[in-house]
This record gives sequence, C-alpha cells and structure tokens, in this order.
Amino acid sequence: MPNARSSNKTFAYTVYAGYRQFYLQDDLATGSTAGNDFWTAEACTNMLAINPGIIGVGTGSYAPVPVEIILTHTAPDDPFIEWDQVVEASLQIHGTELQVCPCPDPVVEGHIPITPGTYRVRIYYGNLESSRETEEGDDYYRIIVWPAPWDSVRVLKSWIP
Repeated sequence: MPNARSSNKTFAYTVYAGYRQFYLQDDLATGSTAGNDFWTAEACTNMLAINPGIIGVGTGSYAPVPVEIILTHTAPDDPFIEWDQVVEASLQIHGTELQVCPCPDPVVEGHIPITPGTYRVRIYYGNLESSRETEEGDDYYRIIVWPAPWDSVRVLKSWIP
C-alpha cells in the first residue's frame, strides 16, 4: 500500500508580496481583498485574512517571496519547531482551481487544479525576523491544503518579534 505522502502534489512559486501580502483564492471567489472587513486588526495580528473564497497571507517582506504549496489528503502532523508562525483557516472552493496571486497585481501566478469542496489551509511562516527592519528579507512560506470540514481560524504558533 503506498503511503499518503506519495500522493501529495507540491507546487513552488515566487510570489510578489506587495504591501506584505499575497493571496490564495478560488477561481470563482466572491470575496474581495479591498474592504475593511479583510485586513482587520485581528487579521493583521494573525498575518491571515479571509473572505469568501480568498485567503490573504501576510508576509514579512514587501518583495518576491518563495511559496511552497502542498495538496494532501489528510491533516499534517509535523512539528512547528522550525517555523516562526503557523496559522490555519478554511477555504471553500467552488471552481476547479486554487490560484496563487500577488499583491496588488490581479495577475494569477499559480493555477493549481483542485476538486470543489471545503479545505483546510495551514500556512507556515519561516525566517520572519529577516524582514523585520527592512522591506526585503529571506522569509519563506509553506502552505498545506487538505479536505476538511469548515472550522474557525486557528493560530497554532504565534511569532512575537
């Protein structure tokens, strides 16, 4: 029997994080990143904003950042030791594509085929300290996506500069 990790699909991108953010979104997303209900005070603290079909990922850098996205079938059980911050949220996908989008340009940088449904998205933030006092650092991001029932935003590990 093959192990679950062998069926994972991994995608790697370098995404421009203008205004220290980039987006993951359903290709049929109905939410917006422009309203005051997106980057709330709590979302800024969590470095994670949500609206229907869209997740905003806060970054340390105001520059291109490396992003690895892994689609899997089950929740990850890895330790958080090497990561500065780990948060997760749910994302409803109505279309057939998870898009990776820079900010502020509306151009889609990544087109990831996905089955419609409800997913959990866990975002790992690495090396945030490198960009604390500058616009460009060596921060990097891993995002794991798996099917799961809808649940609230959770901060699993918080970075305190």
